[in-house]
Amino acid sequence: MEGFYHDLPLIVCLCAFGVLAVLAAYALGRSTWKTRFMIRIEQPGKKGRAVPGQLGEVASLGMVCILLILVDYFTPNAFVLDLLQEHSIYAWIVGSALAVGIVAYSLSVCAKVRSKEEREPEYCGELLRGYLVYNGYSLVMYSFITLMVALISWQFFMQAQQIQASNNGIQAIFAAFQDLADPSWQIASSYSEVIYGRTLVGSSIIMSQIGTLLLIIFSVFLAYFAITFTPLSQVYEKGAVRSVHVAFLGSLVFVGVLAWIIYFTTYASFFDRSLAQLETFRPLVETGDAESISLYNTLMLDLHKHRGPTGFILTLTNESGWLVILIAAVRWLLGRKAAMDNKASTEKIADETA
Repeated sequence: MEGFYHDLPLIVCLCAFGVLAVLAAYALGRSTWKTRFMIRIEQPGKKGRAVPGQLGEVASLGMVCILLILVDYFTPNAFVLDLLQEHSIYAWIVGSALAVGIVAYSLSVCAKVRSKEEREPEYCGELLRGYLVYNGYSLVMYSFITLMVALISWQFFMQAQQIQASNNGIQAIFAAFQDLADPSWQIASSYSEVIYGRTLVGSSIIMSQIGTLLLIIFSVFLAYFAITFTPLSQVYEKGAVRSVHVAFLGSLVFVGVLAWIIYFTTYASFFDRSLAQLETFRPLVETGDAESISLYNTLMLDLHKHRGPTGFILTLTNESGWLVILIAAVRWLLGRKAAMDNKASTEKIADETA
């Protein structure tokens, strides 16, 4: 975890820079920014209220910063500084592309306001001055989101390499057995136990790889929870809440589909290779004593159970799949609570109107 503690000061400093940038933007933009980006919240049966735009901006950056810290913590083989150092060229390319895109967008907004809205030069000047500083905030925000995706992807591919190394290790053990001139049933039994153990270790790495993907669901769920069921909901419009809700459902579908792709392309074939290798030990093992034969059959049966779809689901649940079940349960309970609160509010308004 040493890499995480090296990343933490960098993430916090960048977050602080983003906060200062957005506050400076609203200060330089003066009344133009305060009125144009004011968050207006409609409340059924009540007078709508306005929230300063910079409050929502700071809340968004703080939430994304916390999510990045959590992702960095839960990806033990991927860290921000290591990622930037090992892939510095790509980091510069992506960072430059983000910067160019952000600046181009801000200039296009100012040009659109000047031409289509026909605003006064003073209004356009304040808008542009604010954007010149606000671009720093946008760069930090989108860099954080990009880093989250990069960390999860890097961790995923690092685990893919570990899976390949585990598979190569099993192949080497089997090759060593085949090189033996006249192996006995005791040796065959010992080799079968080693391959069995290595197979279970390899399958746990595959499960960890799927667990890494669950960070996507976890991150989006935390964002959805924060802007829906906490005081932060007061600084977000309904459109933003719906967007995060759609992203949460989309992440569930994406990870679910990808998990089954991993099952068919990696998990099942990994077990199939080990089972095929262990099957070649059967003639020798069956010449041994009853205890060895029983142990061999037990190992084969256990691998067959793990290899099937039911074994895959049970293993995933035992490893990290419980997180999805917990998130789904919490999401359902919170949804019911929100529906009941809306119903009570509607009934109260109807009674007051009557």
